[in-house]
Amino acid sequence: MAFCGSQSAIWARHGVRGLRPFCPASSRVSIRSNAVAEVATTALPSVAPAFKANLDFKFVRDNLQLIADNCKLRNSPGDPARVAQLYDEFTRLKQESDSLRASRNENSAAMKGKLEPDARQQLISKGQALKQQLEDVEARLTSLENALQVEGQRLPNLTHPDVPAGGEDNATLLRTVGVPRDFGFAPKDHVTLGEALGLLDFEAAAEVSGSKFYYLKNAAALLELALVNYAMTKV
Repeated sequence: MAFCGSQSAIWARHGVRGLRPFCPASSRVSIRSNAVAEVATTALPSVAPAFKANLDFKFVRDNLQLIADNCKLRNSPGDPARVAQLYDEFTRLKQESDSLRASRNENSAAMKGKLEPDARQQLISKGQALKQQLEDVEARLTSLENALQVEGQRLPNLTHPDVPAGGEDNATLLRTVGVPRDFGFAPKDHVTLGEALGLLDFEAAAEVSGSKFYYLKNAAALLELALVNYAMTKV
């Protein structure tokens, strides 16, 4: 993840500072092309995410401590610092891509006029170098965008500041609606009743799908089918 840093070092060795347009001299074109070839060896592996989420990477970068604290509170493996690093690199590389595209357009426009054969050949060589460099940069942009999505999707949603940290034991009662009913005995919850009546099977479902899954059995399964059938007849 040191593309921009490596890029600066490569340019410094060739006496170049920052983004510069290509000069007509073929020697300058070859220097630039060699620099890109060296940088391209550090390209990220292209790991396409399952889907692209609408994430605000700039907000993550500008609120690193807030995001880091939220990850800690929610026991998330997300790495906001990594997301910020990838985003900064992506934006820098996007600017370079735009600059290269503008240079390529200028070079194409310059070839439309009447030129000497040597001058035209220089522009052709320059255009070929620009095309290759732009392809390398855009390939890396794609890899960076994929990495941003993968890392960004690991970050949890922000927790409301009024929500207490911890589990249910740390929950805060906001209000009580109505008066709790007095049954005169210890009531059973729906899970206990469902298992006792042979309507729910958690053990068999856990073996197939993991914990917190269940099978409906007997009358419960028939009731679900009846409800689905009733809904279908009303649509």
